[in-house]
Amino acid sequence: MPNEPKLTAREKRWRAEDDARTLANAQVIQEDPQRHVLAKRAAQRIAKQEKESADAMQNVAAGKKVTPNTKKKKKPATRKKKPQSFNVFGKI
Repeated sequence: MPNEPKLTAREKRWRAEDDARTLANAQVIQEDPQRHVLAKRAAQRIAKQEKESADAMQNVAAGKKVTPNTKKKKKPATRKKKPQSFNVFGKI
């Protein structure tokens, strides 16, 4: 990039080492099918969130009226908890 600040030798070394760790982690993830699928799903979810945020910012920049999100979130299902037994003698 043309406008990058000049890096010291120490910063270049640190960045190269960090990049090496990043590449090694990527290889480990790509070689694990389950982990790779989960990472791709997470990337899709993050991309969707980022797009929604960017769309909202575009609306603000264009001067469009902003309306609050009125979607109701689903409440998590609740289960009745069983009362705890404090039997100090073990099974009776």
